Amino acid sequence: MLNKLKLLLLFSPLVTFGQVTMEFNIQLFTDTKTFDGEITICNSSSESLLGGYSFKALWPTVQSINYGLILSKSGNDNCDSATLSLPEWTSISAGTCKTIEIGGEYLPPFFTPPKAKGTDGKIFSLIHSPNSYIPSAENAGSPTPEFYFDPNCFIPTSKEIHLGEATLLEWGVATDMFIPENKKQWALANAHAHTLFNNLAGKELFSINHFNATALNESHCGCESDIINDPAATNPLSFQGLSMADGCFQVTPTGWLQISQFFPQLTEGLAHSNIISGNYSRSCIIRAYYDMTSLLYWEKAKCFNPIEMFESTNDPYLAEELFGMAFYQGFDEGIYNTIFNTKREVYIQSENAMETMYANQDGGFPNYGMRQRNNTKQLDNNTNASWAINSMYYDPGVYKWRGWYNDDINWADVETYINEIKLLWSDVNWHALTASTQITFNEINNGNPVPFMQIGPVIDHLVLHLPAYDGNEGMAEIYKTDIDKCPSAGISITTCTTLCPGEEGEITVNLMGTPPFEYVIHGPNGELYQDDNIQGSPVVLNVSDPGIYKIVDFSDANSSPFINCHFSKTEVLNSGTDDVFWDESVLNEEYNCSLGELKLVGTGSGPWTINYEHEGEMQETITFHSSPYVIDENPSHGNYKITRMIAGGCDAPNNSEIKICNTVGTNETIKSLLNIWPNPVSKTLYIDGFSSDELISIYSLDGKLIKRDHYNHLGIDVSNLKQAIYILQVGNRYAKFLIK
Repeated sequence: MLNKLKLLLLFSPLVTFGQVTMEFNIQLFTDTKTFDGEITICNSSSESLLGGYSFKALWPTVQSINYGLILSKSGNDNCDSATLSLPEWTSISAGTCKTIEIGGEYLPPFFTPPKAKGTDGKIFSLIHSPNSYIPSAENAGSPTPEFYFDPNCFIPTSKEIHLGEATLLEWGVATDMFIPENKKQWALANAHAHTLFNNLAGKELFSINHFNATALNESHCGCESDIINDPAATNPLSFQGLSMADGCFQVTPTGWLQISQFFPQLTEGLAHSNIISGNYSRSCIIRAYYDMTSLLYWEKAKCFNPIEMFESTNDPYLAEELFGMAFYQGFDEGIYNTIFNTKREVYIQSENAMETMYANQDGGFPNYGMRQRNNTKQLDNNTNASWAINSMYYDPGVYKWRGWYNDDINWADVETYINEIKLLWSDVNWHALTASTQITFNEINNGNPVPFMQIGPVIDHLVLHLPAYDGNEGMAEIYKTDIDKCPSAGISITTCTTLCPGEEGEITVNLMGTPPFEYVIHGPNGELYQDDNIQGSPVVLNVSDPGIYKIVDFSDANSSPFINCHFSKTEVLNSGTDDVFWDESVLNEEYNCSLGELKLVGTGSGPWTINYEHEGEMQETITFHSSPYVIDENPSHGNYKITRMIAGGCDAPNNSEIKICNTVGTNETIKSLLNIWPNPVSKTLYIDGFSSDELISIYSLDGKLIKRDHYNHLGIDVSNLKQAIYILQVGNRYAKFLIK
């Protein structure tokens, strides 16, 4: 179905008043990144739009236009205008409409231009309406199939990694789940797989112990044969040797094929037996990618909105249970439609989904989900969550908590782990990555061994610097029919703003999915910009502070989707440090007004030019080349305001204000000025009307207290003061005097 957007062209007052509407009727083809459709242009102005008429638009998503309009300059980035023109043979008379077919190539995410301007000065502005063009889910994807995480939206490893050890019942036998003495890389693999999945999904959906719980379930399959169990283990792990080829996690050839289809860049050139068989570390990472195939399928092909359900359910282990079932029986069984769709509310309310499934005979294979729940619960030491009692692997009497794994990790252990996972990423400069990882390791404890619970910075370094393959491309290739049916949402923000002091800038928020939309954007100073019930896209957000703006929450009518890391932030630039404000160093806090000179302070390199007013009347323009700059040593009383500043390439409003209250003139705040004589003075200063013992204070113009004494009929001795202007204060009365 074609989506529509209306673009309004407003003529400038110098030409005529009128408008031209442009209605876009565009269809996207996400597999080839092409679009086609038509634009209907209705000219309701009093002038004809002649052939060759051009306008500029901020439209970086459009890479080429093959027919319809003429693209003479493509926008290369978010702030580079594309120039578009009507064909020479096309003109649109005043009061008429014309439909033009259009087609071309685009770079995701596709969005319409937030701004456009005719080369003759005519201004384009968007009208947002409920039928505005809203790109589909795939347009929110990365522009390349392989990407690296952006640290600004990275989900870090926990500061204390809680990888549990316990005695529990598995395969009908009491078993000690300890990390083997000679396999510290297993612990590193658990942490790596967990942080990797969190960032692929954009959410932390399950416990780190989800991976060891899976390995326990599959401990009768082929794994590493040289295990040295922890001496404290009285019921050691019973992993089989290499006679079976499905690995520590039983990733079968069928499962390997599934991963290869979703993540072809990851598995290209790799054989199942080389990666899976006999190695826990690689199997653990592959398990994370396997779970991601399930999540992508539920989210993108079936529109189940799984993340929202995992976040709202009463079952603390629903994610572990369903990912466990999908690992055992595949992600496309009918039971998932029952859980996520037809009985969604039932399973959201359930505190133990596997018990509910078993009791209601909803199908599926709840025993595997039960085992995953029980094992994870025990390794989490979660005594609050209920057991899945119908599991044949349930015996609370066997369970014994052994604590969080916290053996010391040496650099050699990290290096061993890196060497084991190299096969997964053949195009990485491993020498450079190993060297940079060692620097991170050394920074934690000065190169000494690090307790495992504090090894998070090393895990984060690996996740951030290793390729994180995007499964969307493989997903779209496999499910071409289904993938476009999901109204999954997406959001991106862009800006071309460089702020001058006192100015406002704009951020363009591009929304993808089904309206109404809601979003929350975090500003550089901690402020939140949020809006809801948005019916169209794009939206223009006005901001006043330079810095990074990041999306922290977003939803459309159907879902709260992954936040795409690449389009989740933008930066509003600062034009520089040039600014001007009044000097308030001599401030009378009691009356909130300034004493002394009328003085400007400029920041940056200058020169500075300002317009200012006194009591609402404009004064002579001031230009100064060094700071501070004194406009008047003895200014008139009243309010002064800078109205505009030109400096550092900026010509911007400036609202700096100051109130002067220490000079001759009407003063409503200070009761009266002192009558002093002689002025100028060299030896003794007298105050008319004062003969009693009054406390007097003398200040320099920069606000420093010079002298404090009691006044009497002999006057004030000022013979020891240097030649300068001073301020005399008696109570709430003031006067300036000059030492000559």
